Amino acid sequence: MINKKTIGLIATCLFLAFSGFAQSNTSEKWNLQQCIDYALENNLTVRRGELSVQQNKVAVTQAKASLLPSASISSSYYKNYGLSPSADNTLRNVNTNSIGLSGSSSITVFNGFQLINSIRQSNTNLEGARQDLEKAKNDIRLQVVNAFLNIIFNKEMVKNANFQLQSTAKQLEQIEKLYQAGAKAESDLMEIQAQFANNEYQLVNAKNSTTMALLELKQSLQIPASADFDIEVPEILLTPYSLEGSNPENIYMLAEKIQPQIKSADLGVESAKLGKKIAFGAYLPRLSFGANISTNYYEAEGVDIPFRTQFKNNQGKSIGLNLSVPLLNGLSTRSSVQRATLNTQIAKITATEQRNTLRQTIERAYTDALAASSSYQAALKRTESLEEVFRVMEEKYSLGAVNSVDYQVASNNLFAAQTDLVKSKFEYIFKLKLLDFYQGKDITLE
Repeated sequence: MINKKTIGLIATCLFLAFSGFAQSNTSEKWNLQQCIDYALENNLTVRRGELSVQQNKVAVTQAKASLLPSASISSSYYKNYGLSPSADNTLRNVNTNSIGLSGSSSITVFNGFQLINSIRQSNTNLEGARQDLEKAKNDIRLQVVNAFLNIIFNKEMVKNANFQLQSTAKQLEQIEKLYQAGAKAESDLMEIQAQFANNEYQLVNAKNSTTMALLELKQSLQIPASADFDIEVPEILLTPYSLEGSNPENIYMLAEKIQPQIKSADLGVESAKLGKKIAFGAYLPRLSFGANISTNYYEAEGVDIPFRTQFKNNQGKSIGLNLSVPLLNGLSTRSSVQRATLNTQIAKITATEQRNTLRQTIERAYTDALAASSSYQAALKRTESLEEVFRVMEEKYSLGAVNSVDYQVASNNLFAAQTDLVKSKFEYIFKLKLLDFYQGKDITLE
C-alpha cells in the first residue's frame, strides 16, 4: 500500500516537473536537444536511477567503515538490599550501592577476506548502478528522438494532404465555372466535389495524427497535455548511401565496448563472483583483537574508601586475541556458497543475453536501414515520376482532354506515393540515427 510519504514525494516530483515547464518559454519551439535535456532532467525513471546510485554510495561507505575498530562504553548502578558481605567477611543485612564503568574496543584482523571483498562488491555494485542509470538515460533519448521524428513525419503528412486539398480546390473552382457555363456535366462536378471532401478528410486525419504525436512527446517529457508546446523542425540532410563500407559486425564490436547495458551485465558477473568469495570466506577462521578497561565504586556500611580512590584502584585492563574456527553451522555456509555459485551462473547468462539482444538489435536496425534506404530511393523515383504524370494530367484536365476519373486517379496515385516517400524517409532517418547511437555518436537531426 502506498503511504502518505510516497504520495507526497510523487506529488512533489510532478509539481517540480510542471513548474519547470511552466517557467520555460513555451512561446518558442523546442529543438531536439532541448527536448532530450528536459526529459532527462524530469523523467522519474532517471530520478529513480539517480537515487539508486546514491544508495549504492551509502553501501560503499558502510562497507569501508566495517574495517574500522568498534568501540563502546557502558556504565551501571546497582543498589542491593538484604544479606551482603561486610568488611569482616561476614554476611550482614545491609544496604549497598555500587557503580561500574567500562569501555571496550575490538577490530577484526582476519575473517576470510570477507570485509575486503564486501568493499570490492559494493564498489562494483555502485558502478553497475551508474551504468544502469546511463542505460535509462539512453532509453529516454531514443524515446524522445522517435517521438520527435514522428511529429516531423506527421507534419510532412499535413503538408502533403494540404497540397492535395489545394490542388483539388483549384480544380473544383475551375469545374464549377465550366459547369455553370454548361461546358461540364453535373457528374464531373460531383466527382471533383467528392475528391475535395476526401482530401479534406485526409487533411483532418493528418492534423489529428500530428496532435497525437505531439501528445506522445509531451508524455515522454512528462509535461501537461494542455501545455502550449511545439517543436522546431530542422532541415534534415539525408545521405542515402552512408551505410556503404560498414557492416553490423563492426558496429556491434564497437557497441559492445561502450553500451552501458553490457557494462552493467559484466559488472553483475563480477559482483556475483565477489559474492561467492564472501560466502566462501565463512569457511575460514576468524581472528580479532580486543581491549577492555573497567572500574567500579562500592559503598556499604564499614566501607569508607573514597569514591575517587576506589575508581582509581579498582581499574581492570585487558587485551587479547580471539580466534574462532567454524566447524558446523547447519550447512548454512555451504548453502550460501551454493547460492552464490548459482547467482554467478545466472549473471553470466544475463550478460550473454544482453550481448545477444544488442547484436540482434543492431542486425535488425542495419537490415532495416538498408531496406529503408532502398525503399526511400524507389519511393523518390516513383514520386518524381508521378509528379510529372500529375502535372501533365492537370494540364490536360484543364483543357478538357481527360475526364475527372483519370484526374482523380493521378491525384490519388501521387498522394499515395508522397505518403510512402515520407514514411520511408523518416524510417530510414531513424534507423540511421539508431546505428549512430549504438556507435556512441550524438543523436542530432541537423
